[in-house]
Amino acid sequence: MQVRAKSDSETPKSPRGRPRDPNLVQQRKEQILKVTTHHFARFGYQDTDLQVIADELEIGKGTIYRYFPNKEALFRAALDRGLASLRDLIDQKIPPGSDPLAGFASAIEAYLRFFREQPELVELFLIERAVFPGRTKPAYFIQREQDSGRWNEVFRHLVRQGRVRPGNTDGVLNAIGDLLYGTMFANHLAGRNESPHEQARDILDLVFHGILGPDAREEFPEAHKDARRKTGKKR
Repeated sequence: MQVRAKSDSETPKSPRGRPRDPNLVQQRKEQILKVTTHHFARFGYQDTDLQVIADELEIGKGTIYRYFPNKEALFRAALDRGLASLRDLIDQKIPPGSDPLAGFASAIEAYLRFFREQPELVELFLIERAVFPGRTKPAYFIQREQDSGRWNEVFRHLVRQGRVRPGNTDGVLNAIGDLLYGTMFANHLAGRNESPHEQARDILDLVFHGILGPDAREEFPEAHKDARRKTGKKR
């Protein structure tokens, strides 16, 4: 008796009238994206072979295309998956009702720890810029802009409490965000193995206290002029 191999066009069918289990669909997509992230990070975009991914997952190549219409869509879904994981982790560090300043500090350490444990996502950032240079904005910054309103509200609340000085909230948040972004890339590209806790401590010390002592602040008054004007304080 001859057994016909199942083709890529065939899919397991649910009983008539019963919808596909969304949990099973999500599990399959997660399996594909997990393996895909590893392959893109290791081999690059051009040299990632979807047939190799399918073989590793023991599925037909057509199964991948049922979930993702093309290679670029698969790559972007892998990026989105990684960024969603980062956002979920940050959300866990700032539960509703928690102290916003302590939550902010926890979020910085969580950010650094996440990228230390997920270096493949950093590689995907580099690939995105190299392979799709014409794109107006990388996925990382799209999500950062989407999250900016939330962080602005956190800082406005801290200003109202008198725990953060009034000023250009957007500028401050962009500076902190750029500092973290640069640290993430520097750690990855330089192969640094520093403790996320210690790095977060140093960044928080810089953000919260600055580096200038009282005498040096008198030497560089422009750095503090705007803050003194807005708070009405004089030295």
